Amino acid sequence: KKIKPLTPEELEKFEKEQKKMGVCYLPRIPPFMKPMRVKALLSEYAEIGRIYLQPEDPKITARRKKYGKNRRVNYVEGWVEFKDKKRAKTLSTYLNMKQIGGKRKSHYYHDVWNIKYLPKFKWTHLTEQI
Repeated sequence: KKIKPLTPEELEKFEKEQKKMGVCYLPRIPPFMKPMRVKALLSEYAEIGRIYLQPEDPKITARRKKYGKNRRVNYVEGWVEFKDKKRAKTLSTYLNMKQIGGKRKSHYYHDVWNIKYLPKFKWTHLTEQI
């Protein structure tokens, strides 16, 4: 497929949208929580762009699968990109150290959100290091 180049107006619009986006860091993901579940829980508060959750070390996963018989994927940390940086900043202060909640039978009912807003941090900074 041939990619159509952007016009200067479209490029300016794209850069303006990128400046409005804000990134939050999740230093701890509850055990066995999947990216779609994180997106569903956080999208109630603000519009989400992208999510990246880093899986645990393969050696730890192999040991857990061998002895614990639990084959689910476990994530260690993550980053969430919000469409509006002001909403991301207020969301991080509001949800930090709040109970995730849901129904009482949920696995994540007693877990706590740990969210930090990263000022002047863009998604490109994250993809550079990966």
